[in-house]
Amino acid sequence: MAEVIMVICLAGILFILIRKFPELTSVVKNGSDGFPVEKKVIKKEKPAEKTREIDTPELPETPKIKPKYSEKVEKILADARETLSAKKGQLAEEKLIEAIKIDLRCADAYSILGDIYFSRKRYSESKESYQAAIRYDDDQGAAHYGLALILESENRLNDAASEVLLATKIDPKNDIWLKKLADLYMDLRMYAKAVNVYKKAAACRPDYQLYKDLASRAELKLRTHKPNTRS
Repeated sequence: MAEVIMVICLAGILFILIRKFPELTSVVKNGSDGFPVEKKVIKKEKPAEKTREIDTPELPETPKIKPKYSEKVEKILADARETLSAKKGQLAEEKLIEAIKIDLRCADAYSILGDIYFSRKRYSESKESYQAAIRYDDDQGAAHYGLALILESENRLNDAASEVLLATKIDPKNDIWLKKLADLYMDLRMYAKAVNVYKKAAACRPDYQLYKDLASRAELKLRTHKPNTRS
C-alpha cells in the first residue's frame, strides 16, 4: 500500500514540475540532452534482381582455304615462280618437274611449264603441258589461253577462239584475253561478236583508247559485210 502511495506522490510532483517548468517536456519526450531521439529506421533491402543471361550466338568459324597441293609442292611452286621472275627459266623448269614428280596431277606446274616451253618456241611440249594442266584442272585460265595461241599458230581459229572463250569465263576482267578473243572473231568474220567483246575489253580498261577504236572498226565491218554464220 505504501508503494502505491509513493508512486502517486511522485506522479503528482512530476506533474507540478512540468506545469512550472515546461521545458522539461522536451526532456521527457526527447532525450536527456533535449534533442530528439533518433529513431533507427531499418531499411529493407530489395532482393537483388537476377541478371538475365543473354545467349550470345556462336559465330561460325572462318573456313580455312584448303591448299590445292601438299605443303611441299606448294613451296616448290612458290620457289619456281620466284625463280622464273628472276628470269632463271632453266632452274624454274627443274623445280616444276620436281613438283610433278611428287604430284602427277599438279595442274599449276604443267601450266607454268607450258609458258616456259612456249617462250622457247618448243610448241609441241608447250601444247602437251597446257593440255595436261587443263585435264587435271579445267579452271586453268592461263593454260586455256596458252593453248589457244598454239592453236592459232596452227590456223585452227575456231578451236583457238573456243579456248580463249573458256579463259575469259574463268577471268572475265582480263582485257588481254578479251582482245585476243575479239581478234579471233574478226579473223573469223564474226563481227557482231567481235564488237561485243571489244566493248567488254574497253569496259575493263576505260582509259585505253585502242579497245574503243577496235570496237568502232568492228562495227564498221559489221555494217559493210554480211554476218558470218559459222559457229
